[in-house]
Amino acid sequence: LIPQELSEALLGHSEGFRSYFSMCSTRRSSVGYSGVVTYSRIPPIAVEEGVTGVLVRENRDGTKTRIGGKFSEAAFEDWTRVEMKQVDSEGRCMITDHGAFVLFNVYIPAITVDPEEDREKYEKRIEFKGKFLEAVKIRTNAVRKAGREVILLGDLNVSISKIDVAWNAVDPKNSSRRWLYELMSDNDLIDTYRYFHPRRRQYTQWSQVTGARANNYGSRIDMILGSCGLVKRHSDDAGIKDKIKGSDHCPTYLDVVEDAIVKNEDGTPPECRYSARFSGQKRIHSFFCSSSSSLPLGDEPEQRDPKQTPETLEPRRPSSSQEWICSVCTLINKASSVRCEVCTQPNRKRPNTKGRKERQVSLDAYVRPSRTSTCSVLSESSGHTRAEAGSSTVPKGEANGVEDEKLPLRTNEEARSSWRRMLTGKGPPAPKCKVHQLECLLRTVLKKGSNRGKKFYVCRLPNGAAGQKGARCDFFCWATVTGKPILEDDPSIPNR
Repeated sequence: LIPQELSEALLGHSEGFRSYFSMCSTRRSSVGYSGVVTYSRIPPIAVEEGVTGVLVRENRDGTKTRIGGKFSEAAFEDWTRVEMKQVDSEGRCMITDHGAFVLFNVYIPAITVDPEEDREKYEKRIEFKGKFLEAVKIRTNAVRKAGREVILLGDLNVSISKIDVAWNAVDPKNSSRRWLYELMSDNDLIDTYRYFHPRRRQYTQWSQVTGARANNYGSRIDMILGSCGLVKRHSDDAGIKDKIKGSDHCPTYLDVVEDAIVKNEDGTPPECRYSARFSGQKRIHSFFCSSSSSLPLGDEPEQRDPKQTPETLEPRRPSSSQEWICSVCTLINKASSVRCEVCTQPNRKRPNTKGRKERQVSLDAYVRPSRTSTCSVLSESSGHTRAEAGSSTVPKGEANGVEDEKLPLRTNEEARSSWRRMLTGKGPPAPKCKVHQLECLLRTVLKKGSNRGKKFYVCRLPNGAAGQKGARCDFFCWATVTGKPILEDDPSIPNR
C-alpha cells in the first residue's frame, strides 16, 4: 500500500470505476501501513468507512444513517467513542451497499511483533486485533439481522482448514480461527472458493523471504465469504488467479450475476475522485505550474471542455520584472512558455555566479581526515585580508599568531587500512549443502535472544514440502562474523 500523501490521482480517478478508500491515519511512523479500497463499476447505494460507523457523516438533523438500519445503530451502544475511533483508525474496513448484498472489505491485523523483543507492543497489538475482530463480528451480525445478504472479503490472515495450507496442519484453538468459525456459523456464511472447488489446492500467499512461491508452498488466507442464499442464487464461479505476480499475495474472485446488483444513479455517495486527498495532481504538468486548490469532500470538480488542451489554453507569461527562467521550465515547457511558480515570483533575479568556482571533492577526501577550519576575523588595520566564517582555507603565513601547518601525506599502509574499512571485499567461500551440492545462503539471526546478530548458512533453494524436488533441504551451519562457515565435521568446533 502506498502512503496517503503520495497517492497518485489515477488511483482515485480510475477510468470506468467508482473508488472508495480507507487509509491508516494514526501510525505516523509507518506511513502506508494499512488500508483498503473498493472499486465498483456500478455506483453503490451507500458507503461507510470503518466498521463501527463512527466515521459516518451526520445528516442535517444530526442523525446518522448506517447500513443495516437500527440494528447497526444499536450494535455499538456499549462501546465508547474513543474505542470506536481506535478500531477504525488503521483503515481496515470499507462497507458498501450494492442492493442485493452488503460488501465488507476488511484487512484483518497480523501480529508481527515478537513478544520477546517488545512485550508491551505485542500486548497492545493483541488487544487491538481482538477489538477489531469483535467489531467485525458485531457489525456483520447487525447487517444480517436487518435481513441483508453479506459478502465479506479481504486478507483475513488466517486459513480455515489444513487443506488450505501446504504444510497440512492448522491449530483449531487459534483465537483468529475460532473467531472465523463463529462468524461463519452465526451469520450463515460459506467459503465461496471451497463451495465451488471442494478438493482443489490453491494458495493466495507465499513467503517472499524463503522464495516459497516457486514451489507453491503457501497458504490460502485471502478469502471471499458469502451468505449461503446469495452464493447459491446469484454466484456463477469463484477462483484464485495465482499466476498473477507482483506481490506475496495473489487475487481471488467471485462471479456475481450483474442483474442482482441494484443500479442507483441518484444520490450516490461521494467518490474518492471528489475527495481532497485525490483532487490535487492529475498529470505530470502540475509539477511545474501552480495547481488549483483541493476540492472538499463531496464537491464535484469543475468541468472543462474536452477539446481544450494545455497547448490551446492561454499560456501564463512570466512577469516583466523577471530576468531569468529556471532550467526545468526551459526544458519542459519551451514550446508553450508556461512557467512554474518559482519563475513567476516577482523580483526573481538570477544569482550572480561569475568568478565562483565549483568545488569538487576528490577521492582522497574519503580516506583522509578533513582539516579543521582555523578561520579568524582579522582587523583591517593589520593589513591582512578578512577571512570568511565557515571557509576551509587559511591565508598563507600567520593568522593570529598561529602558523599554517601542512598536513603530512598518508603512508601506503594508512591508505590500505582506510580502503579495507570501506571495502570489506569478498568473504570466504560459502559451504555447499550436502543434498544439492549448491553454495548456501548467508543469513543473520534477527530474533531477540542469545543468538541475535549471529550469521548462519542454509540451502539456497526456495522453501517447499519435505522431499519435494527443488525444495530446500535441512542443511544448517553457523558462520563466524566474517562469514567463514563453522562446519560440524570439524571436531574442534562445538555443535550448533
